[in-house]
Amino acid sequence: MAFDGPSPFDGDPAFDFQQEVLAAPEDIEAIVEDALCAPLETEYAEIDEGVWAWIAAELLAHYAFGGATVELPDALTGLPVESLADLAPLARESLAAVADASRSELAQLWAEGYPEPLAERLAPLLARLAG
Repeated sequence: MAFDGPSPFDGDPAFDFQQEVLAAPEDIEAIVEDALCAPLETEYAEIDEGVWAWIAAELLAHYAFGGATVELPDALTGLPVESLADLAPLARESLAAVADASRSELAQLWAEGYPEPLAERLAPLLARLAG
């Protein structure tokens, strides 16, 4: 799948994530948790896993900490979210894996197309997730 960047919502993986959420919005907490776990359950996260984890962390920031660091698509705002805040430590760990080029296709592709490291791009999100 293609990742167009610089937002996690640019490209095919974001569309697929959004479709999954819209198919079962009542399962948003489980979808977010699964997306955050995926990069940690493998030695090397493929592009979809990395992008989905980034999107899940942005949703967590939006719903639990008062705002994402990028603009969310309208379809992902106003979801029936009860609680995501307890997933913040998992999100920080997942984003660290996603930003590691030795473990993440997203980080490798990012390095080919953008001058700043992905870890720098994710720093504001990580700060927001730290509360």
